[in-house]
Amino acid sequence: MLNSKALIPEVEIFEHPPKDFVSTIDVCCAFLEIQGKVLILERATTGKGTWGLPGGKLEEGESPEQTVRREFLEETQIALPDQMNTVGMLYFRRPKFEYIFHMFRATMPAFPEVVLNDEHTDFGWFSKNDIDTIPIMSGGREVFEFYWQYLDNLSENFGNHLDQIRGD
Repeated sequence: MLNSKALIPEVEIFEHPPKDFVSTIDVCCAFLEIQGKVLILERATTGKGTWGLPGGKLEEGESPEQTVRREFLEETQIALPDQMNTVGMLYFRRPKFEYIFHMFRATMPAFPEVVLNDEHTDFGWFSKNDIDTIPIMSGGREVFEFYWQYLDNLSENFGNHLDQIRGD
């Protein structure tokens, strides 16, 4: 289980499905990263005043990638680029339900215009160091910890690949 510093202590987050895990929904999000900063939205309704990634629930017949593209466009009017990477999945256990949380990463060369729908009141582009300065939604800190680890692993694997190419 990941370290839990969430606003609601009843959430448990796992990197692998725990015993007796029964997902009732799938939730999908994307880290849109530009110049080392990630787009985060302030919620207007559920969890009002907390910040989280654009995303939402998978609808019948959708793949997780289709869901995140749809939700991102609905919430921000940003069409994610064709090239996206799968970051991974986390398994959330809350007091009344469990769900799988699918994460993707996309990058763009420049900051796009953000047009929020009524689910959100504000947005910002935050670096790794900025995340601790805002109230993140329940489970969000663990999601970001997972993402930073993913990036560290990418960097490490890229460095190892370069070493192999150079014969180091």
